[in-house]
Amino acid sequence: MPQELAHPPVKSQAVVGMALCAAAQLMLGASMATTRLLLDYPVFSGQAIRYAIAAVLFLAVICVSGTLGGNGRRTSTPNASLSRAEWAWLAGLSATGLAGYNACLVLALGHADAAVVSTIVGAVPLLVAILVPAIRRKAPSVRLLAAAGIVVAGSTLVHGTGQASALGLIASVGALLGDVAFALIAARLLPRIGPVRLSAYSCVLAVPMLATAALVAGEPASWRLPSLTEWLVLAYLGVALTGVGFWCWFRGIQLATVERGSLTVGLVPLAAVITMTVQDHAAPPVAQMGGIGVVIVGLIVGMSAPLADSLQAHPSRRAFKDTSKAWESDAAGITWPILPAAKPLPSSLAGQARHPRAAADDGVPSADAAAAPVR
Repeated sequence: MPQELAHPPVKSQAVVGMALCAAAQLMLGASMATTRLLLDYPVFSGQAIRYAIAAVLFLAVICVSGTLGGNGRRTSTPNASLSRAEWAWLAGLSATGLAGYNACLVLALGHADAAVVSTIVGAVPLLVAILVPAIRRKAPSVRLLAAAGIVVAGSTLVHGTGQASALGLIASVGALLGDVAFALIAARLLPRIGPVRLSAYSCVLAVPMLATAALVAGEPASWRLPSLTEWLVLAYLGVALTGVGFWCWFRGIQLATVERGSLTVGLVPLAAVITMTVQDHAAPPVAQMGGIGVVIVGLIVGMSAPLADSLQAHPSRRAFKDTSKAWESDAAGITWPILPAAKPLPSSLAGQARHPRAAADDGVPSADAAAAPVR
């Protein structure tokens, strides 16, 4: 029988994790007004520049402070490389949750109203609340499922309704799945490499993917150097939103579990409405204010759920082992066999290994489209 090696996180850890996730989503929503200054710049090219800036920032942090492990502390083997399986997971994270999400979102906004796209993508909390227990082969937490439903309903009220073609709906669902994959794959990798390395490597891998998307979209024909204002906005998105925001999100779901953390996605429209209200000096419609209230109720319901509801039989980050296998639980509370770590690199090659990685849309066609954020 496996022997338990670690204790489940206390309630205070879940609260801190939720606060970090909320901070990431509030930054994402508040950035929408700023990204309206990038409407004239090619979308995928701007995203590639943004992630390149974030990658340089994260890699610099790794070089200065040493490799950070899953517990957020310096590890004893800072020069350890990743296994092939871990690189495959990272590539999947960047392809689905960053490059794929952006591509689907841009396509969706061209064939559907921003309100429709945002409503579909806003269903992330509900889908996560269903998928995580299904992967565990457990019944979903009734309270967390109810909280996710309330958050999605509130987000729908904020966004409103609109029209969409079949292609727009398909692309919107693709963006939804990319957003869910971003959370679930991150939860899989966090115990092994921690939030800093996860952010760094995923940003590094996303840059060539987005550059390829720019080529396919024909952006080179209209490519140019960003203006001073555009550089400042891209730097803000790369450093503040991606650098700080990614760390807050990844560390948050590591502490609170991905089910609880995903509830905070409903704060994106709240922050966007408040920011644009202040900037435009115009009060939001009553329906939007009501939707914000519903989202807050959903978050309160989710936070009031007993910690066992989101961890059930698999406490987050709890490790088990026997004489033949080692097991660990990820930030979603799903227990997996521990991946074999790759051997540390020689000191002469260690430096090379360290340098291999939802903001709003960097170029949506209209201000209304900023309601559907590009991560």
